Amino acid sequence: MLGIFAALAEYDRESIRERATAGIALAKAQGKHLGRRPGVDAGKLAKVQACLTAGMSVHQTVAATGVSESSVKRYRRQVELRSSDVQ
Repeated sequence: MLGIFAALAEYDRESIRERATAGIALAKAQGKHLGRRPGVDAGKLAKVQACLTAGMSVHQTVAATGVSESSVKRYRRQVELRSSDVQ
């Protein structure tokens, strides 16, 4: 009896996985974004950019703006990429 229930549960799990995979493939084909959206706050980015152009270090920028260190580093990378694209 237990073997029958295990087989049914396994079949059910496989069918759920197949439907989920098909749904993800359909969403990708339609060009939909899957996952979390990038969290760029324009106001914070502007503050960080102003501090970095003033020559402040990452730790000084964190203290001045109140933005987390990881966000400051992420924004710094974006600022550097944008400035290299312009040149």
